Amino acid sequence: MNKSKAVSLLLISSFMLSSTSCTMGEKKKVLEVVDNYAQAITDADLDAIQALLKSDNEYEDIVCTYVNNYQDNEDFSDVYEFILDNMTYEIAQDSIVVSKESNTASVNIIYTLIDYMSVLEDLDEGAEPDDFLDELEDNTDNVIHIRQKIELKLVKENWKITDSDYENILEVYEFYEEIFKSGFFRISFVQLTPSEFENCLDEFGIDEDNIFINLKIQ
Repeated sequence: MNKSKAVSLLLISSFMLSSTSCTMGEKKKVLEVVDNYAQAITDADLDAIQALLKSDNEYEDIVCTYVNNYQDNEDFSDVYEFILDNMTYEIAQDSIVVSKESNTASVNIIYTLIDYMSVLEDLDEGAEPDDFLDELEDNTDNVIHIRQKIELKLVKENWKITDSDYENILEVYEFYEEIFKSGFFRISFVQLTPSEFENCLDEFGIDEDNIFINLKIQ
């Protein structure tokens, strides 16, 4: 082997090692960002999630409003908290792909949640939120999985999460709406006499004349 060829091979090897080292460094950074992001998701830490996003356009209107509206519901707040406390995630490190040419990256992640829908379906008629919570506590081993591909973009040397229309975030938090709208607890109707009905209206300061007028208009 002549000297010039040996030097060329040495330069190529050096470049490959440098390139591999650079890629490994970026992969480590990507995994760190994704881990922080997934932890924020399971904690429902909306501020931390927002800080990791490439774009937060309408984030507060879409994500924050959605989550806060349901979290503020007193009937289900303990249920939501319990589901979040038992939510875990796993990052598939072997799925990571980093492209320095396009400054993009992706990695797969799996969230694990209690199978709340199966618990809902098994509730007895007349069950209340506290009954639901008790059943969730007894069924923590019954789980579902949400698999997502998390995509990132390198922005000023920082990896940021890209999530079009916040679809990934809302998919994980779908349990808020599904539980609230499930109607698993039934409203009991009580038949009232006319005088009892009038007493109820008086108790709440409602003018019965306005009620009947509105009903006629509708």
